[in-house]
Amino acid sequence: MRYATARRGAATGVLLAGLLAVSGCSWVRDATGWGEEEAKGPQPPGLQQPYPNLSTVPARTPNTGTTRERLQIEEGLLADRQNARHVSGPVAGLERPSSLPPDPGVRTAIIDPRARPQPGTRTAAAQPPGPQAPQAPRLGPGGAVGSIAYQRGSAALPEGSGRVIVRAAEFQRRLGGTILVVGHAAKSEGDDAARRALAQQRAVNVANGLLNLGVTRDQVRAGAGNGDASRVDIAIQPAR
Repeated sequence: MRYATARRGAATGVLLAGLLAVSGCSWVRDATGWGEEEAKGPQPPGLQQPYPNLSTVPARTPNTGTTRERLQIEEGLLADRQNARHVSGPVAGLERPSSLPPDPGVRTAIIDPRARPQPGTRTAAAQPPGPQAPQAPRLGPGGAVGSIAYQRGSAALPEGSGRVIVRAAEFQRRLGGTILVVGHAAKSEGDDAARRALAQQRAVNVANGLLNLGVTRDQVRAGAGNGDASRVDIAIQPAR
């Protein structure tokens, strides 16, 4: 009886030793050889290729329409963006501060509010006032913004018209009110019916340019006038 018990105990000991030996081998393999075998395998594709340069990814430009693009090109807005592509690094917008960190060669001054001013320190003398900023443009008599001259018989927006249209939109945003667009056609451009239709189309084209710049329809009034000239007059009617 004791002999059988001893044999069962010995068998159990041999089984436990075998399990420990097998598990011990896996532990040693994890610690010493597992990573080496994985390193011998093929690497994922593209691992050795350089990271993409995000500065070369073009920004997505919204489709704003040919009329608005033409007006912005004449004002130099799109030209500035195109020039900015040739400048290394991001460029801050006109009204957006730069998000770049300070230059490594320039140390940022940290002011301690508990520090006392050193004796003998004098406040800087008041500097003479520098040149004053130019005043905002003002409307002409009767709220006039400007006029756009046209070629004979043409209703297409002529070169340089974008400046006047953008100026009218800026006046409306700053002052409010309604933009009045009055088209005219010269007597040499046809009979009364043809002149009125041409003058109306000129005014409508200018009004569409204002709408493309963000002016709402209730802020624009366009119509035909009786002037003997190939032009469009733009004015601001103050809000009542």
